[in-house]
Amino acid sequence: MILVRLAVVAVPVTVLALLAGSAGAVLPKTLYGKPGKVQILPAEGAGVRVSAGQKPTIKVPAHTIRRSVLKARDSQKICSTFKVSIPATAPATGWVVTATGGPFCGWVKPGRYQKIGDWIWQGEYAKEYHVQYDLTWATKKKKKLAAVTYDLNAETDYKCTTLNCVVSADADKVPYLTFFG
Repeated sequence: MILVRLAVVAVPVTVLALLAGSAGAVLPKTLYGKPGKVQILPAEGAGVRVSAGQKPTIKVPAHTIRRSVLKARDSQKICSTFKVSIPATAPATGWVVTATGGPFCGWVKPGRYQKIGDWIWQGEYAKEYHVQYDLTWATKKKKKLAAVTYDLNAETDYKCTTLNCVVSADADKVPYLTFFG
């Protein structure tokens, strides 16, 4: 009976830990205001064989974005801009934005939320790619409510959906996706 009770408690705790997954790794960098809550999902990498003539893809799956707590009675415009970075060319260091998608925007009425995502970008083989995205909240009167950047900064924030893809990290522990044929 004790084992059954332990199993009843352990299973939900394990499921919650798995669902939290990358959400604990991504720390938002608030630029201003009070952003709404955001569901964080791993960026997905898919590589096919080079001989197939197709480029590898990076997909940012649709994620749920809640409204800012500011101006709760007004409709809010929520925008998401996705960015893919590559390592800087020596002697420079760090990562440089190579592609930007968006902004993808939607108006959200009080009591509702926005789903933005399924942004798919084609890369190249044998290159390293790091993903982040910026979110903004505003009102119809053009009042800026909040802005935040989500940097997918842990290997658990990425997943490969094919065999020709690898998730790794550089010497500075910046995670990335790379593809091989």
